[in-house]
Amino acid sequence: MDIEDVRRAEVTVPIQAQDGTWCCELLLRTAHGTVALQMTADEPEHLVVHGPQLE
Repeated sequence: MDIEDVRRAEVTVPIQAQDGTWCCELLLRTAHGTVALQMTADEPEHLVVHGPQLE
């Protein structure tokens, strides 16, 4: 999927679900709306987002 005209990218704070998994959302805000990706992992450290290394 191509997402054009991105204005902002955000990630929510991971929370623990009742079954012990961790979840968060990656939000991509564009000029045309918002795309939300729901992500799950076994540990909250797996949901850490690393930014690009700009030169």
